[in-house]
Amino acid sequence: ARDGLQQLLDKGGKQGAQAAHYLGKFLLDDGLSGEAALAYQQGLALAGLNRDERARLSNGLGVASLQQGAFGKGRWQFEVAVAAAPDEPDYRANLALGWLMEGNKVAARQAFEPLLHYQNLPPRVEMNYVLLLLAEGNEPQARLILSRFLSASQLEHDIRLLKAQLGRGTGA
Repeated sequence: ARDGLQQLLDKGGKQGAQAAHYLGKFLLDDGLSGEAALAYQQGLALAGLNRDERARLSNGLGVASLQQGAFGKGRWQFEVAVAAAPDEPDYRANLALGWLMEGNKVAARQAFEPLLHYQNLPPRVEMNYVLLLLAEGNEPQARLILSRFLSASQLEHDIRLLKAQLGRGTGA
């Protein structure tokens, strides 16, 4: 499947952006963030991208960048994605995560603020919000959100894990 996607991406054309998106996702799922970044960059270099395609590929490149530890580059890509699609909760939550990984809790909160008025958010977006709450020292609210998804024992395990990841990611 990857070879077929790479061929579509290499051809460019109308399916090139979609091929770059799926190829990047597959590579990220396999832990190959460097190769995923290259696929997203190749997609972003295609001529004639529409706003949604550019936002989707920028978001993917941002995720790949964060996974490589390039927090500033990742955050910048998320800013591009949010500028193109400001109502997309995943992009905005990723922007908040990018700010958080750079240690800027205020900017992370500002990026997340518009999402707090949404009725339903995807679980991944809520998990990013949990990280922000933990960084802000609001563990009770973080626990409340996580309790909707996890058993009590899993909740304790995940809170410890998230705190450890947060400490490593922000240099705290």
